[in-house]
Amino acid sequence: MQKKTLLIVIFLSVFLALLQEQVFAHYFAYYASTPVTPPIEFLWWLPVSALLLVIGTYFPLRMSLKWSRLYSLMFALLWVIVFSVIFFLIGGFAAGMTTAPLPGLGFPRLTYWGRAFSEVGFIFLFWNVLGVLLLMTVPLKLLLKAGKNIEKPKRLAYWSWIMTIPLGFALGVAPYIAQGAWVHGWGGSYVMMQCRGQIEGLHYALVMYALDHENHLPVAKDFAELYSQIESYLHEMSRWQRECDVCVIGKAWGRTPQPFIWNEKFSGKEVFRGDYDIYLEPDVDDPVVTFDGGAILISGKPWVNCPYVVHQNIFRPVGDIRNIEAEKFERLRNYKELLHQDDQ
Repeated sequence: MQKKTLLIVIFLSVFLALLQEQVFAHYFAYYASTPVTPPIEFLWWLPVSALLLVIGTYFPLRMSLKWSRLYSLMFALLWVIVFSVIFFLIGGFAAGMTTAPLPGLGFPRLTYWGRAFSEVGFIFLFWNVLGVLLLMTVPLKLLLKAGKNIEKPKRLAYWSWIMTIPLGFALGVAPYIAQGAWVHGWGGSYVMMQCRGQIEGLHYALVMYALDHENHLPVAKDFAELYSQIESYLHEMSRWQRECDVCVIGKAWGRTPQPFIWNEKFSGKEVFRGDYDIYLEPDVDDPVVTFDGGAILISGKPWVNCPYVVHQNIFRPVGDIRNIEAEKFERLRNYKELLHQDDQ
């Protein structure tokens, strides 16, 4: 009994250590796509994959143990149901152990189309291999118990067990492999925070661009044209704000991620202005920048917006002026003095 407990503890320790390497961040939950836990786009496949598991379990029982067709089928059906519940509970326990969810199993969610096999393949392989091994346990135990009573050659009996169950399982995940639906899951508040961080980073880069271009925003017809002009300014920011070519939401779940939306009517407009009170007029249609302490503040309609979650009018800091180059800081200070002069 003690040996079994020790083995379980060792297995769980290795299991958790391996999964920790696959945790991307606190804000994404990753569920492996398996025959019993499909992504939401593949719910239609669940009855088919369940049938494949039953058939894969039926044949070794029928061929090796010589049970009747009906008894073999009923036992296979019952075992697949029990296996599915146990497998799901194990995976759900792993995924729910912490508030920063480990990769595991869960209810159907949107597929992470943006996650390549090189990024999440371990999660997919780990849980499906574990599922195959768990599914094979009871048929193997019955086969070993039957022992000498097996009428067919033992080699054929064991091959029927080794081949049909993994084959049924493999066919159950075939659509996911064919389309690259390795994992699915959900994103919490941290995803929205990163999206907002990207929006703020883009606005900060636009302010820095204006500083170098006589107080004017870039002239661009779309985000692709805009991004090529401000990309160099994004390198000054944090990782969350620096990766702004595609929204974190689209990058995770989009088959073809949509670009950010550039408000073209702001093309070429001035940003440092003194003719608005941003506290009283937050809905202005012109780009307005001011300062509060050491922070750059933007008010009014967003210059760049997200195609997935539309951010409303903004009035918040988008950068710390104390961290920029001395020469740019001097230009900002000059603009600030001009703003005060205009206000007076």
